[in-house]
Amino acid sequence: MSVRALLRMVGGLILAAEIGLLAWQWRQREVIGRAAAAAQAENRARVVLGRRVADLEASLRQAAARVPKPAAVPSRPTPGSFADRFGRALKDPLFLKKLSQVQDQVIADHYGPLFERLQLAPAQRDRFIALLAEKQLAKTDAEAEANPMIGTGLMVPAIAAAQQEVNGQIQQELGPAAYQSYYDFEMTDGLRTTVRRLQDSLRYSTAPLSDAQAESLVATLDRITPAADRGGIAKFTGSSVEVATGLASQQFSAPLPAGAPEAAQAVLSEPQLAQLRQLMRQQDDELQLRSRTLAALHAAQSAP
Repeated sequence: MSVRALLRMVGGLILAAEIGLLAWQWRQREVIGRAAAAAQAENRARVVLGRRVADLEASLRQAAARVPKPAAVPSRPTPGSFADRFGRALKDPLFLKKLSQVQDQVIADHYGPLFERLQLAPAQRDRFIALLAEKQLAKTDAEAEANPMIGTGLMVPAIAAAQQEVNGQIQQELGPAAYQSYYDFEMTDGLRTTVRRLQDSLRYSTAPLSDAQAESLVATLDRITPAADRGGIAKFTGSSVEVATGLASQQFSAPLPAGAPEAAQAVLSEPQLAQLRQLMRQQDDELQLRSRTLAALHAAQSAP
């Protein structure tokens, strides 16, 4: 090989090496550029995200500042007490569903005499029962909302307000005459509870009180009951208040009027009248016991 050819070959190798070096440097610049661009994009994203988080936090602070502070409420029920447990149960959908089923049955039993008196068509009776159930659910909802007020004078007005709308629907469904019968039935709620108490005490005696006698006795005693004493708890919250609270119905029984034995002579037999007088004595004893208990509690609270 001549010297000239050898020099051309070496020159070509050098040129190729330089070209390869330039190409590698160019690729490295591209890689470095893309990495730098990615880093810059990431930094910009972090800045934008930081600004958004800051804006969100500021918006939340502003919204929190605009929310009015809750008004002071009466003291809440003692944890573990009946009021506390019942208030929490009223927020359980399963409990409310079972309660509704029980209410439907209790309503059918409680209003049996009224249904017989009104002789409603089946469809209208079903709508009436549904409205009565809705009235009880309105009471239940009011108790759940007013749970902190259990045991205060605010509970009954809250229940009455919740039932006002459904009372109007019942009046529209029944019409004036039937609604008056329903209202009169409600206003004898406390008296009916007392008569049921009498009926239970005679159930296994030699002189049981029939349902027809019980209805006649309620009507007779209602006629001699002072207007201020009619209705019992029903005049405030509607009928069957024990359905939603689980309280014993005797707690809402109305005291028998003073002339009950004389007025009931046309309805009851002598053994039944004797049991009626016994019930009146029991009611007097219960009233005295309750009065003494309340007086003792009041004295204990007033003591230093």
